[in-house]
Amino acid sequence: MRAVAVTLWAVAVLMGVHHCTPSSSEIHTIIVNLSSKNLSSVPGNLPPCTEALDLSQNNIHKLGHEDFQVTTHLRFLNLSWNVLEDIDPETFHPTPLLESLDLSHNQLQNLSDQRYLLLAQNIRDLDLTFNMFHTMTLGVVFHSLTKLVRLGLGAKIIRVEDFINITDVHLQTLTLRLENLTAYESGSLSDVQAEKVSIGLTNKPTDRDLIADA
Repeated sequence: MRAVAVTLWAVAVLMGVHHCTPSSSEIHTIIVNLSSKNLSSVPGNLPPCTEALDLSQNNIHKLGHEDFQVTTHLRFLNLSWNVLEDIDPETFHPTPLLESLDLSHNQLQNLSDQRYLLLAQNIRDLDLTFNMFHTMTLGVVFHSLTKLVRLGLGAKIIRVEDFINITDVHLQTLTLRLENLTAYESGSLSDVQAEKVSIGLTNKPTDRDLIADA
């Protein structure tokens, strides 16, 4: 089956404006592009009006509870292609409007312990593909993501009931990047409610039951 490409978005940079109400001589800053800036952490001088922030392709390895304290209008956040290993559970407390979060191509390790999502209840688009998840077991926090419409995941092992915490989440698209899949239990996708399931595979014997379920 043809692998699904992960779409990365890039946005224009308008730095330097720090007021949310523009005057006749100011530009209302909404979009900030800090991709490929060799950053090791989230900058502390982000414009408060930022609605879309691209921090992809940097060297950020953790997110703290104060990283987005001033960006209360943030809706779109791209942190793909970093080296993220740890995200503080309070990271997204200041950003209740956040609806799109791309954490693909990082080093997150446990799908059962993504507690930062508890404070991201308005998320509609979540990409967790190409991390270091061993099993696909989704933690109970996923049950609370009732507005989620697009979800991207990947892991080496998929077992029955791994998706039980999204049984009541009605997705438009579930994207599974399973190029490193080593084990799949037949029937594991039975808890998924999705209009479309896109799967990236490498044509291994373990893929047969998965394809049959899809």
